[in-house]
Amino acid sequence: MTDLYADDARHVEAMEMPGTDCKRITEGKPALIKMSEQFNKSTTIHSCWVSKPLVNGDQFVCEMKMDSTSHAGPFAGQRMQVQEYCVYTVRGNKITEAKFFYGC
Repeated sequence: MTDLYADDARHVEAMEMPGTDCKRITEGKPALIKMSEQFNKSTTIHSCWVSKPLVNGDQFVCEMKMDSTSHAGPFAGQRMQVQEYCVYTVRGNKITEAKFFYGC
């Protein structure tokens, strides 16, 4: 994340997660790094798969599938399989925005 993201990068989640510190929009590389560290500390990832990127100009999209167990918040102890699409915007060879869309 430190090498790939712009200093002013932001993540836009599909929604806020009630009962957690996860906000819908997180801005700035330091905040994104902190969010990533908190996720890694509170989650066991059993498997993760990422598709090849589909590129269009300054954006690309990847499909991601993750099998994980949360150890904190309202989903503590629950194993979940999540599918999401991530749309990334790039400026100056750095990711400036990531938007996440979840499969149902």
